Amino acid sequence: MKAIDAADFWQFSLSVYDNEQVQKTLLNWQNDYGLNVNLCLFLAYLDYQHVALQAQQLDSLIASIGDFNEHALQPLRDIRGYLKRNQSSVVNYNNIRTQILDLELAMEKLQQHQLVSACNTLTLRHNTQAFNLALYLPNALLPLKADLDQALHQSPA
Repeated sequence: MKAIDAADFWQFSLSVYDNEQVQKTLLNWQNDYGLNVNLCLFLAYLDYQHVALQAQQLDSLIASIGDFNEHALQPLRDIRGYLKRNQSSVVNYNNIRTQILDLELAMEKLQQHQLVSACNTLTLRHNTQAFNLALYLPNALLPLKADLDQALHQSPA
């Protein structure tokens, strides 16, 4: 099986995330359930590539991004949220917000590279019925996965 390509995954993510329903669903999962948007996108990308993970492999991917998520991405999101809540007292808020969003996007791309690098060390299985999100989503969210699938199929991936 060929290696996963980080640039291809990034383009997939940009294309899919451009769909408003996908954004809404993924941000809801992130904010309400603590799920990682990049990991959700990666699992959907692997499904699209007909690659199925095993639970231990998913655990390995989660571990590969855990520190970076906890110590870099999440604090940056917290800063952005704090500034948004207090924007009336932040001088040059719009300029600062734009800079933070640009940095956050660069860090999201770095996290995607981390996922791809970790995945490329795994022995992957081809499976045209791959459903990798089922390994990651809480059972309560599995019915909502259909909404994401519908939005993914509407996006030019």
